[in-house]
Amino acid sequence: MKTIPTKAWLLASVALLLLAGWQHAAVAQDAPRAAPRVAPAAPPAAVQYSPRMGIYFNLTPYGTHYGARLTQDPFPGSPLGQPQINLKAGDTITHLDGVPLSSALQLEQHHSQTSVTFVNVRTGQIKTRWAYLPPPDAGVGGGPVPGMSLGIMAVTVQVNTPGVAAAAPPGFPPSARPTRPALRITSVTPGSPAARAGLRPGETLLTAGQFSTRSTDDLRNAIAQSGGMLSMTVMDGYGKVRSVTAYLGGAGAVPAPATPEPFGAPRP
Repeated sequence: MKTIPTKAWLLASVALLLLAGWQHAAVAQDAPRAAPRVAPAAPPAAVQYSPRMGIYFNLTPYGTHYGARLTQDPFPGSPLGQPQINLKAGDTITHLDGVPLSSALQLEQHHSQTSVTFVNVRTGQIKTRWAYLPPPDAGVGGGPVPGMSLGIMAVTVQVNTPGVAAAAPPGFPPSARPTRPALRITSVTPGSPAARAGLRPGETLLTAGQFSTRSTDDLRNAIAQSGGMLSMTVMDGYGKVRSVTAYLGGAGAVPAPATPEPFGAPRP
């Protein structure tokens, strides 16, 4: 009886093992793969808005109290949008006048000169800056006519005259283009006539009724003479001008409120 040489027997065993492994891999490749387990994402914190501060924020735990973490940069011209404060998206306000935050309502309870302490997310440093917050009655509200309210807060800014930039010759320095005072909207009260008309923080009010809105006094006079229906021209951040109409309180039949657009949504 012949015996298989040991070397040949080893080679045959290795070949059989390789063939079995290849078949197992082919079967495993054809089998359906189970979906990987992924932990569910935590629900996003509710974004809140502070009309007094002019900021969107999340109220999050910070130490033993809370912090107001900005979800976007403050609106230009708003109380906390001043360059010397240098607040940016991601920064977290922790104290006002040295008092730690205990609720979102606390942001609306300060006015005049207020110290704002925040954590600079870019450097990790704690900063304290002074801001001037308007008093409770500083908004353009009822004005001289009881019951009439637009529902915005605004500050006077210098803007390029609409249409001049497009007509300027090449190389015309932007600083030399004619400018004029106008009202930059810093906050809009939810559900107000301004909100129903589609006005948004960051936009610029050029005219109201028969008045050029160079100051809040101009706007108050326009409200007083509006008869309850106020036509306005507004310029967005891209220089596009549009006309809007706000139906003020006491104007009789008022259209149903429209759903306001979120700030930053592109306009058609």
